[in-house]
Amino acid sequence: MSKPRRSKSPAKPAKGTPLVSVIMPAFNAERFIERSIESVLDQSYKHFELIIVNDGSTDGTEGIVTRFAAEDPRIRHLEQPNAGPSAARNLAIARAKGVFIASLDSDDLWHSVFLERQVACMLEAGPRVGLTYTWMAEIDDDSALNGNAANYVVEGEVYLKLICCNFVVFPGSCLMRKATLERIGAYDTSGKINEDWDLNLRIADVAEFRCVPEFLAFYRRHSSSYSHDFRYTEAGYWTVIDKVRKAHPDVPARIYRWSKGLYFAYLANRALDRGAFGICLKYLAIATFADPTAPIRVLGSLLEKKYYRVAVMRRLGLARSSESAGAGERETGLAAIAEPFEPLDKARLLPLGILRISRLRYIDQFQLNAGDITGGR
Repeated sequence: MSKPRRSKSPAKPAKGTPLVSVIMPAFNAERFIERSIESVLDQSYKHFELIIVNDGSTDGTEGIVTRFAAEDPRIRHLEQPNAGPSAARNLAIARAKGVFIASLDSDDLWHSVFLERQVACMLEAGPRVGLTYTWMAEIDDDSALNGNAANYVVEGEVYLKLICCNFVVFPGSCLMRKATLERIGAYDTSGKINEDWDLNLRIADVAEFRCVPEFLAFYRRHSSSYSHDFRYTEAGYWTVIDKVRKAHPDVPARIYRWSKGLYFAYLANRALDRGAFGICLKYLAIATFADPTAPIRVLGSLLEKKYYRVAVMRRLGLARSSESAGAGERETGLAAIAEPFEPLDKARLLPLGILRISRLRYIDQFQLNAGDITGGR
């Protein structure tokens, strides 16, 4: 296990530079947490605090976090009995001193300019914006890109569109305004999945969204993730939708049909990835019944995956891909990203996700009856 490098004290920030509170829940995270912490410490934007909440870990997480905290005064270390990531995030948010909140799980990574780009976007957008987000790419247990990614650009008043499609996808790609969280409340701790979608919907109910169109966040999808358990993903969807129905009975039924079609087409794709063909057919049937165009989206997703991996590897500057490298030479990490990788400035690798979000262009015709975003709905 590598020893944390001793960080020099960051220079005093310029007057008016907003403090960002980075919150990191950690449960039995010793395998990945060092790299996640380093991706925060390597940020070009230095005026942040990193609040790590040890959520009742029983492995070596505690020792790793303690060593990092001893080396860098910006790291604050909290502990709680195991209560889940949402409860850990809420504890960190309650203790946060920053104007903005960013959440990074203990196995995920950021590009070194993630905070710099996000803060600039938030400041330029002004107080009507409560959340900014970046594009994200998935990595596997070995920190290799797995070919999945999200490059949606949906901005402004997005509440209805966010019901239809969870285009933000990854909580680690977001920067949130703390004042907005104080207004709407923090994470719902009653479930284990889709709590980030629920939170984003509540933010969208009172504030606007903005996108930073660059791949700056990396989500690790591994075998122990809750998102691999279809019972949780399906139940999590209905939990969120039921809350939306209660909050806004005026949402058009067509939005819910499109939402169901998109979500269960997504589940069908995930089941297909895992070789669960029976579950895939079940979810595809549900999606098609809700929205007859769902099979087109599934086909589009399969075509994207076939060609996406090589394209994204090349554009991210990772020279060796599985198609060109020998068995022992494949690129297995993202360690090189911090220095040689230039961010993809408004790059469009492929029409990624275009079939999955095509419904969103039709949603602007719908209006909620209860008023506009500034009225709090």
